[in-house]
Formats: sequence, structure tokens, C-alpha cells
Amino acid sequence: MRIGIFGGSFDPVHMEHIRLAESAVKTLALDKLFVMPAFAPPHKKGKILSPDHDRLQMCRWAFAGREKIEVSDYEIKKEGTSYTYLTCRYFREKYPNAELFWLVGTDMLRNFPTWKNPESILNDVTLAVCARNEKVGWAEAEEEKFYERFGKKFEVIGYNGADVSSTKLRVMAGAGIDLTPYTDEKTAAYIKEKKLYEIPNAKEALSLEKQSRAAHSLRVAFLAAERAGALGIPERQAIAAALFHDCGKNVPIGSPLLKGFRKRKEWGDIPPPVLHQFTGAYLARKAFGVTDEKILDAIRYHTSGKKKMTALGKLVFLADMVEEERAYEGVEVLRELFHEKRKGARGLDKCLSEALKQTVEFLQKKEAEIYPLTVEACRYYENAEKRDDGKTEDCMENNNTTSKELALAVCNALSDKRGKDIVCLYVREKTDLCDYFVIASGSNAPQIKAMGERVEELIEKDLGLVPSRTEGVRDGRWAVIDYGDVIVHIFNDETRLFYHLERLWTDGGNLERYDEKTGKLESVSHS
Repeated sequence: MRIGIFGGSFDPVHMEHIRLAESAVKTLALDKLFVMPAFAPPHKKGKILSPDHDRLQMCRWAFAGREKIEVSDYEIKKEGTSYTYLTCRYFREKYPNAELFWLVGTDMLRNFPTWKNPESILNDVTLAVCARNEKVGWAEAEEEKFYERFGKKFEVIGYNGADVSSTKLRVMAGAGIDLTPYTDEKTAAYIKEKKLYEIPNAKEALSLEKQSRAAHSLRVAFLAAERAGALGIPERQAIAAALFHDCGKNVPIGSPLLKGFRKRKEWGDIPPPVLHQFTGAYLARKAFGVTDEKILDAIRYHTSGKKKMTALGKLVFLADMVEEERAYEGVEVLRELFHEKRKGARGLDKCLSEALKQTVEFLQKKEAEIYPLTVEACRYYENAEKRDDGKTEDCMENNNTTSKELALAVCNALSDKRGKDIVCLYVREKTDLCDYFVIASGSNAPQIKAMGERVEELIEKDLGLVPSRTEGVRDGRWAVIDYGDVIVHIFNDETRLFYHLERLWTDGGNLERYDEKTGKLESVSHS
């Protein structure tokens, strides 16, 4: 018996998922293909998944009546982080004599060595790879590297997928675009009815822009959404800021929409090409009801930049400059820097420094007016790059706190509420998720809730940092507080023992235990 497993968030499911599944059944001669929405994929940091029942229902509609394809709720029912090796082990035990295939894209294939326990996965399944936008000869090159690393081969699914992604669909839905051409009719109607990805008033804001400008805003949102998770920025926040960022671009200063707009004294003399960032922030708040100050700040300085930009501000500024249809001298350099896998709030600083430098030089060549905020920002980030030379740890946004110092501050906060068995795991060399896991136990749901609230309270008060996501604090079994470079896990005893993150991620030298008497972390061996 030949069985395929197609896992993913399916948030939402789309036509390329369906076409890939059908091609896999045919190419691999499968007797059964399980399509399996994940409960909490470990690589989806920075994005909160739509509710389980919504994603499961959409998959059931999309794959209904597809021969040899069945939707599985295994990972959703199991709950917990959806590590592939555990799921593969489950299917191997359930189907001991079957040939099992795990479906991946080429991006996942290239990242496969960073997955948790890749050798265990390959003991249970064979990878089956679907290409998307790959050059001729990609399979031979990747297979050679894969075999050298693992001593195994992978299968290739005879289907070259189109450039459609769930991320793009979430952006399009946020902008009020009909998804019927990209997914089945029931799913498209369900998304619209339930407002699963809606960004309130984004469609109305885009309607103020010329058609070409609105298309640009969509491309900026696509790019911002793709990069947000690695930077610890909530995806929905990134999409909203990008969709609204140019809403003032085509609105004349005499428009009734800007009747109450006033220039602030600290803005100084504003060059005409820069003015729309300020009017855009005004419109976003007054006309479209945006109240998130980080979104408004990102809009307000997306053209000029400024010193000490928020992570969201940096992301929108740069996505605006490097979206796929931008064409100017130096843009490829910026794109390469933009996509570098640098984590955390300062992951874009190198790109930002270069972008500001290019902007100033371009305006100087044109002998155009240069806004003082841009010059100030250029100097600030150029000096920041020099200050960072030789540092081994990234600092948190807008202060000099390293990720290690943040981890220790979290431990102190957990200890305040009598957290048990507090440990810190350095995982930067093992995963792109973060630098550190901080793990602790609480005796019951009220204590876990109190511990989570104490962490958020003290970290914001003492370090000025707020988490990009918080999950499960009220559930009382497993709470997750995500600060980008540091992810906090608070368990009850039973759940901690079941998932045993220390065992999964410890290599013998990366575990430190918190000593509540000294308030310090002490290295320990772990067996």
C-alpha cells in the first residue's frame, strides 16, 4: 500500500493545493493521500492561524469527491506543536507495512536539515517534492546535496505549481478581493461570510488610490506578510500597515477627507513627495478607524524613514522599496539584504541602512530636496551598523537588551509567581524560530495564567517590549508568549512531560537552569 501525507496550515486551502494533491496521487501511484491541517506548525511564528474548525471545514469542501484523497484531523485533534517527525512516527505505527510519502515544496526541501529530527522523519517516510518556479535541472542539484547529507533520495512529483500561496490569499481577502478564482466557491463564500482575513476598511482605503498605486500597495502587503513572521511581527498587523500605507498618495491636500489635517511643527518643511505619508496616517485614523499606533507610525514614516523605527516601520519602508515591480539601480542589492535570514526586531537594519544611503545619494544626484528626517535616519542606521560590528547577539528593538538578557528577565518574572523548573535553551544554531526558549511549569491553570501575565507586565514595564503573539494563557495547559528572539513556554506538569521540549532541543551544552536564589542562569549537562 502506498500512502501520501500532505500537511500544512491550509489557511486557506486553494486550487494549487488541490492540483498538487491530485498530481501526487497520480505521480506516486498512491492508494491514499491524507490531507492534514496542522494544529500549530512550528515554522508559522508571527502568524496566528485561523480557528481549527474553519481550516478543517474549508479543506473538507475543497477535497470533497477527490478520488483517493481524505482529509485527516489527526494533528488538530492531537493539539500541540505539529512536529513532522512525531506525525510521521504515528503514521508509521498505524501503517507498518505501507510505503509512506511526505509531500514538501522545494523551499521546505532546502530547509529540511533544520527540521527537528530529520533522520527520524526519513526512517519513516520518503520525501516527495513539488517544484514551484524552479529552473531546469534543480532536481539533480538538490538530490546530490540531499543524498550527501542523509544518504537517501527523494521522489519528485510531476507538477510545476503556479505562484499562488495562502499568504497571498490572506492579503487579497484583507483587501476585499474575491477569492473565487483561487479556491473553491464554498470556501471563498465562507471566507467572505466569516470575515476570516478581513482588514476593516482596507478596501475603501485602496479605492482612494489610482489602479496602479493600489496594485503596488497589494505587492507591498504580499512582501510584508511573507517577511513578518521571521521578524516577530504579527502578520495581520503587517498586512494592514502595507495596505493603508499609500492611502494618502492620490488625495489632494484640499480634499474634504483632509479637512482636519494639520502639519506638526516637528515635521518641519515637508517636500511634496513626502507629504502623503503624513496625510495617509491621518486618513487611516480619521477616515478608516485605524487605532493601532504601530500601524499609524509605520504609515507616517514609510517614505522618509526616521531614526529608531519600529520593526513594523522598517518592514513597510523596505517592502515599499523592494516590491517585485520596483526597478532602479541598486534594488537587487536591497532585495538580497531584505531576504537575509536575520531574526528579531533588528533583522532588517543592514538593509535599512543601505536603503537610506541609496535614497540620499539618489536625491543628491537629482539635486532634489532631501527631508532632514531621512538624513538623520541614514546617519543613525549607518552608525548602528558600525556599533554592531563584532557583536554575537542581536539587541531588542529600540534598546540595548540582548536576547540573552531578555531571557533572564523572563526567568525572573516567572520566578516572581513561583514558577517551577525554569530553564533556558539556546536554540539559535538549530532553528530560525528564535534564539532562546524559556521553559517553566505551573501547578494549575490560575498559576499558569498569573505567570504569563507577570511576564508580559514586567517585560513591558522594564524593557518596553510586548509579545508578537500570546497563546493558551487562559487554557492552563500550555501557554506561549513570543518575543521574537525569545519564546516562553509555560506548561502544567503533565503537558510538559508529554512534549518534553528539553529532550527535543538539548544537545548537551545549550541548557541553562535558573537559580531562584541567585537570580542567575547556570549551565548544566542534560541526559
